[in-house]
Amino acid sequence: MNKSELSVEERFKILRNVEKYAAVTEKITANDGYCIKQKNKTEATRCMCRDFTESNAEGPCKCGRFIKAKRTDHEIAQYKKLTPWALEEQRKKEATEKKNDGGKQKYREATE
Repeated sequence: MNKSELSVEERFKILRNVEKYAAVTEKITANDGYCIKQKNKTEATRCMCRDFTESNAEGPCKCGRFIKAKRTDHEIAQYKKLTPWALEEQRKKEATEKKNDGGKQKYREATE
């Protein structure tokens, strides 16, 4: 499995920081759902902020509410099996392979 081809969601799991979760959640709620460590209130700064969700690094988010941890190979395999978009992606890949193989078969028949 080539981990560089995996999405951020596939490579990392997001866990609650049990030590800070309740206190930070109250502050975020009071801040209308936006990250308390970001200056602007945009969709990109709504909790879980885009900086955190799209980051390729392990560790806590800016406010400390969540922690990103790498998935093991086993966890990645399980995650990919469970997600609906992974199933759809697999179906598309199989359909493309079948289509491409059909073209190869026609070429083989024509060249024989």
